Amino acid sequence: MTAKQETTIEMHCESCGMVTNEQGEYCQYCVDENGQLRPYEEVFAKMERWLARVEPTLSHEQIAQKTKNYMATMPEWRGRDET
Repeated sequence: MTAKQETTIEMHCESCGMVTNEQGEYCQYCVDENGQLRPYEEVFAKMERWLARVEPTLSHEQIAQKTKNYMATMPEWRGRDET
């Protein structure tokens, strides 16, 4: 890398994994109007709606399971008790 090349660090939301240019841990979709992280259930519902749009052939059960599995890998939700 030459001195003139810039290094870009890609930031990801710790709640949903979305690439974000914003400072902080979370993207605009995972926080409320006060900048506070939305509850797990709200983020989960948003992610289910997104997945239903990008994979319309999946059943509701498949969407729910894929969303749950994915969110379990996110730093904010990792280790969350699902009881």
